[in-house]
Amino acid sequence: MKPVFFRTISNSPALLLALALVVGLLYQNTNLPKFEPPSIAIVSDLLLAALLFLASSQIQLSQIQRKCLTTFRLSVVAAPVFLAITALTAYILLPELTLWPALLLGAVLMLNGTSVDYRPIINSSVSNEVKSAVRRESAAVLTIGIPFALLLEATALSVTSPTSNYLQSPPFEIVSGFCIGGFLGLLAAIAAKRMVPSAKSWGFKLSVLVAIIAFAIAHLIGGNSIIAAGAVGLLFAEDYGINKASFRELQKLQAVTYPLIYVAFGFILAPRLFGADTLILFFAIISITFLRAFAREVAVHPMQLAREEKNLLSWFGGTPGVGSAAFLLSITDNPMLADQESVLTVGAVCIVLSIISTRLLSRPFGKHLIQQVAHARKRRFIA
Repeated sequence: MKPVFFRTISNSPALLLALALVVGLLYQNTNLPKFEPPSIAIVSDLLLAALLFLASSQIQLSQIQRKCLTTFRLSVVAAPVFLAITALTAYILLPELTLWPALLLGAVLMLNGTSVDYRPIINSSVSNEVKSAVRRESAAVLTIGIPFALLLEATALSVTSPTSNYLQSPPFEIVSGFCIGGFLGLLAAIAAKRMVPSAKSWGFKLSVLVAIIAFAIAHLIGGNSIIAAGAVGLLFAEDYGINKASFRELQKLQAVTYPLIYVAFGFILAPRLFGADTLILFFAIISITFLRAFAREVAVHPMQLAREEKNLLSWFGGTPGVGSAAFLLSITDNPMLADQESVLTVGAVCIVLSIISTRLLSRPFGKHLIQQVAHARKRRFIA
């Protein structure tokens, strides 16, 4: 299919998710064979690796603090604070959750995605700092958050199921995956700078090929293949950068990857929405609204921005999205969750409600916040 079709579909995640949810419900009520967790994990690892690679290819972490301090604080302050307070709230509010599953749930909700309609912000008169934060936040959070979530999962597995062989432990798999991907990514960047014209997109296409190779090598030798693919994108972007032609190619891949994640999540996990009780629904609502806004307020409060712009950043953005859906799919075969099915149910409910409500409300809510910023600026000008 044409990339334009996929780009149109990826801009309608709520509709895509709803259709996949209906199909998933119908499929679960048939006598057809059900998908087993190991099969789901294989597909989800591929999708999560692609998502991490695409996110890490868009930014240069070494320059993010200099280019946009707000994005940096939303990534390294708001996201971890959101993880901590949602995990603590889930641990207290949902008695069926123990500590490590609650932390994994917090990691799921910490990851966001582009389910928010950012166009009202980009086309408004808010400051360039806010516009830059809106553009960069999702990629930055996914680039930092996915490895952090995988490390948290690996730590939980090491604590609950310790192994005597360190070379087979989940933390070592992450380290080895990063070494493999980082080394191949640097080699690809060096080769691209010498052989590929800087204005062309062949450099990015080379990084895609190298990411696939790194994923396969890491999988064969026991490293973390998701981290390996992400490390290729991260190190390649740091050394080679990304030009306009490469960014267009990246957007084409993104327009294919995002719908696949929404379909897989909607088909496999979204039907759990109808098995949620009132307490889970209550937790989902407060986590994607008040707890999210509180974490983001903690991050933007010290910034030299107008009060109305801080309110805009606190309430607009950062909702669980495509990253949350991909990571939740990837932990379906986690042995630690064998008796913690509620993690998958609670996570699915939060993500479904977040994506649907965000797509329905982000544009009118964003316009309302922009009007507040404009009115405040007008009052200061008159005064």
